[in-house]
Amino acid sequence: MYLHTIYDQFSPVLYHRTPQVVGKIKHESIDKDTYSTAKRYIAGLEIYSDKYGIAGKLDIYDAEEKTIIERKT
Repeated sequence: MYLHTIYDQFSPVLYHRTPQVVGKIKHESIDKDTYSTAKRYIAGLEIYSDKYGIAGKLDIYDAEEKTIIERKT
């Protein structure tokens, strides 16, 4: 998250390698909220911790299984 925020202002050619490009493609359905129409899945859920002072985003939360799914290859 930190590096995406820092590097977002630069051209991807400067810092994107194959793993970053593949990751970006895999996350498109999360970012565009087109992962699934099933109500059990919540995609791109923003989370935060007051205790630790950090914030982030879950790829997918399965509400039926109560599990977090990370979108990877």
